Amino acid sequence: MNKIIRTQNSPTAVYASQELAKYLTKITQNNDFSIHSKAYDESDKENGILLCRLSEIGINIPTIDNKLDDSTYISIKNGRGVIAGSNDRAILIGVYRFLTIIGCRFLRPGEDGEFLIRIPLYEMHAFEEHTASLRHRGICIEGAVSYENLIEVLDWLPKIGANSYFAQFPTSYTFFNQWYSHLKNPYVKPEYYDKEIAAQMTHDAAMHAKKLGLIYHAVGHGWTCGCIGIEGLNWDPEKIKLTPEQESCVAQINGERVLYGDIAVDTNLCYSSEKVQNLLTDYIVKYAKEHPEADYLHLWIADNCNNHCECENCAQMTPSDWYVNILTILDKKLEKENLPVKIVFLLYFELLWPPEKNIHINKDRFTLMFAPFTRTFEQAYCECKDTEYKLPEFVRNNITLPKKTEEYIAHLKAWQKIFDGDSFDYDYYLCKAHYGDPSYYRIASLISRDVKYMKEMGINGIIDCQVIRAAFPNGLPMYVLMQTMWDDTLEFDDIVNDYLSHCYGEDWRQCKKYLSSLAECFDVEYFQVPTKDFLKPEYAQKLSRVEEIVSEFEPVVQANISRYTNKTLALSWDYMQYHLTYCRLFAKFMSAKSVGDDVEANIYWTEFFEFVFKNEPALQRVLDVYYLTHQFEYFMKFRRIIDK
Repeated sequence: MNKIIRTQNSPTAVYASQELAKYLTKITQNNDFSIHSKAYDESDKENGILLCRLSEIGINIPTIDNKLDDSTYISIKNGRGVIAGSNDRAILIGVYRFLTIIGCRFLRPGEDGEFLIRIPLYEMHAFEEHTASLRHRGICIEGAVSYENLIEVLDWLPKIGANSYFAQFPTSYTFFNQWYSHLKNPYVKPEYYDKEIAAQMTHDAAMHAKKLGLIYHAVGHGWTCGCIGIEGLNWDPEKIKLTPEQESCVAQINGERVLYGDIAVDTNLCYSSEKVQNLLTDYIVKYAKEHPEADYLHLWIADNCNNHCECENCAQMTPSDWYVNILTILDKKLEKENLPVKIVFLLYFELLWPPEKNIHINKDRFTLMFAPFTRTFEQAYCECKDTEYKLPEFVRNNITLPKKTEEYIAHLKAWQKIFDGDSFDYDYYLCKAHYGDPSYYRIASLISRDVKYMKEMGINGIIDCQVIRAAFPNGLPMYVLMQTMWDDTLEFDDIVNDYLSHCYGEDWRQCKKYLSSLAECFDVEYFQVPTKDFLKPEYAQKLSRVEEIVSEFEPVVQANISRYTNKTLALSWDYMQYHLTYCRLFAKFMSAKSVGDDVEANIYWTEFFEFVFKNEPALQRVLDVYYLTHQFEYFMKFRRIIDK
């Protein structure tokens, strides 16, 4: 009997030992692994595989926070040795790192995304000592999500080196509802779903994330309306008659105090009001008490801009000054209640301009979140390192959001002059930008360059605001994101070659040629359309190459579609077959749009719409069809032509 010995008994440590036993059983085809829990004994390294803390084997890394930072030590020879971590999450990551070193890969969520080798235990050798390059390595829920989708992705995160999960809103109702209601899909009937189910799913997913040892972030949207008794579950307009008490709390704009655009979460409050300050901070403290699972709570204000209170008192300071004032009040209340939760404050919309008076922020409590919501994804951060940009003057309710990367970096630098504490980039690579790049290769390359520049920016990681289902035709962008944050010395091309070779087998080089060639045809900035000027004939010229590239690659796909019995390789090629048609249709409707032929564009869009929704059962786990079509219709005004 082969032994797995663990010294820790947290749910995460128990899970790590179970995962190691499960995968070693699959790899060796031998079901003789037993798990033991006992106090640390150095001799156990000779009797099996020991799972323990770094401190137990005498390794201490003074420059890191053992609760937040992940370091691993792996020393296995002939299937015997030790896997140690700075915390129990790092032990679990260490298990997956060991499996990766011996030849396994975790290419996309789910068992059919795993590439497993077959070798006996005595041939397993691995050595690695590593501290993650960046602290914050995670994702934030977006899109249309089933509970099963979310759990699959959460399970995948530590396998690829991630350590964080962020659930927006008090519950994830809007994201689950977008799936279970089957919005937009005319071929599927809605399923029953309500707020109570959403609350339970949100809780269960949080508990699952905690079992995995993931750092759990929560809420963000919903505080400002929730604290005055209005439920904020999504961005849908709703006619709500405010009570006199509620009306006195919301921002005064043009002499009126109403819900901004009838959307509760888009509405700012009268932040100079002592009543509002107490309502908001007491509401957050109450949530923190009731949700001890939250490691970080995000204190966000309204999800819109140019709608801050214009009353006489609010006008005395900038929104950022009032914001920092509220942060300080919250900090004192959390301290009084002995609540250790960390608070994330954001640089977003008006809050991109740093405060002018209130510049003291407790570094032990607060973490800065840089949110470049309107950035371009055609320019990496490193490409503007030598560019200087002067911040425009802040004018209340008359700001223009940045478009260029150097503009955002200038805002970040201005904040860093007053706050040099912990921070992360809250980016949007796989929220909608990736839909403008069906190859996924272009966005993956940008991700690699951005991650490698994080330290230069003074940023300690990335949490990507992204759809949960983003692995079509493969999971390369998210894989590159997490692997590079784990080790920022890894080169993009090396990750790509390793990933594609395990994903597609012998013909992986032709896959790389196909994807990299397609990447040159697409214009992510055009999809972002910041100016709403869709006329761009040169884009149509670039898209004209798509048919040639797809046709050249099609025989390779056909030769591989039934070639492999390995379920992971077989599914990779199956997705690639769908991808051929997807790209052909994509090029047609975008080409028509770029030359100004809206009639033809909508005809081709309808064909694309029908293709993705009719094939949703086959692509559900890897392509968020609802969010895809929503983004094109919302941002680019495509309209499906419906036969009468």
